[in-house]
Amino acid sequence: MPSQFPTTRWSLIARASRESTVGSREQMGELLAHYWRPMLIHLRYKGLGNESAEDVLQDFVVELLDQDLLTLADPHKGKFRSLLLTALDRFYISRLRHQQAAKRSPGAIASLDAGESEVARAGDASAAMAFERAWALDVLAEALARLEEECIAAADFARWQIFQERVVFPLLGDAPETDYGVLARRFGLEHAKAAMNVLVTAKRQFARVLRDVIREYVTRSPAVARSSESIVPPAASLRTGAIAGLDLQEHQTRQAVERELSELQQVLANSRSVADLVVQIHDDDSVDESKSRHWRMLTEHADESESWSVLFAAGSEADDDALSAGCDDLLRRPLSDVPECHDAPAATVGELLRGANPPVAALLALKNWFNMQRFSPTRDVPAPLANGMYLLVLAVALVQCDQRITGLADPQFRAGLEWLAAQPWIAEDLRSIALAANAALPA
Repeated sequence: MPSQFPTTRWSLIARASRESTVGSREQMGELLAHYWRPMLIHLRYKGLGNESAEDVLQDFVVELLDQDLLTLADPHKGKFRSLLLTALDRFYISRLRHQQAAKRSPGAIASLDAGESEVARAGDASAAMAFERAWALDVLAEALARLEEECIAAADFARWQIFQERVVFPLLGDAPETDYGVLARRFGLEHAKAAMNVLVTAKRQFARVLRDVIREYVTRSPAVARSSESIVPPAASLRTGAIAGLDLQEHQTRQAVERELSELQQVLANSRSVADLVVQIHDDDSVDESKSRHWRMLTEHADESESWSVLFAAGSEADDDALSAGCDDLLRRPLSDVPECHDAPAATVGELLRGANPPVAALLALKNWFNMQRFSPTRDVPAPLANGMYLLVLAVALVQCDQRITGLADPQFRAGLEWLAAQPWIAEDLRSIALAANAALPA
């Protein structure tokens, strides 16, 4: 079994438990492989050697698959990782009872009810804490690995390197934050502020990736899974009833993601006494080498870090410097990134908004794009910035084209424009457009 643990996937459990095919066993095997590392560490903290722990774990997985016990998993009874750990402890109890027998009889796991817990042996408290810490660090390792992969796939190694040197390495005590000017020169950027802009983008991207990882294991049913695969409503629906496209189920999923994110922080804060996770297992670098590398980095320096708040706060900054840098980044965004804007007579968002007589069709497309950024749970744009740019597009249409492309009532529109004009992060020429649009509204 590979040492991987991206997430808990309730939709995968539900699909696997409904089916009785070979494919179902493969899906359940894939699911359990995600928990391999935390379960192995749990057994190691009970005193087993690495090989013995792996033997117990392999037999445990076979038992789960053979008896189809995952059909008993129910999201209403608790977190799947808690249910799985209870089942593992019961299996280990059975194995201990029969270890002297010539032929071990299969251990029975009657239920996966989280409310029924047994203690296999002394040291369970520290073993359970080690499991939880391994879970938390593995989620972070997965998020860092995905961010690195996304940056490499986009041929933007500078973004990943700047994120490491300004956020990850200082957090783990490896090095002080590298000066922005040094980073700008190293990666051929125009100036220090350009390096700051890259970091702001990287932080927002990490925040989105981390929530993507967490979202996968809080998705607890096929219905929620289907809704999460198409979270952003089509542009045509983003008008008066835009928020209606984000239904109650989606709202609840978002709340669950934030709760799990908070629990992740609590686990890391409360499990600092758990040491030497990195030496508890032998990683196989041939499987998910990037994630294994990040796992080792996080665990080797776990006791040196006073707080993980830097990683969890990444992407959530609302300070003026971050928003100013993010605004500059958005204005430089190619219009080719915006659906239905490919034929606009401008190369970037900023050129379109600052140009004379921009096409109304292009402004409508840009308005819809920013509206999706406002409501998408996987957005890379902070909410204040997404709202501000949305209002700016409306202001440009009113001032430059004498077109009102919003259904907002005058008081709402005016209040939004006044808010935008008061933001310290918006450029002066764009602030002037917001003020002019406000003056153009009926008194």
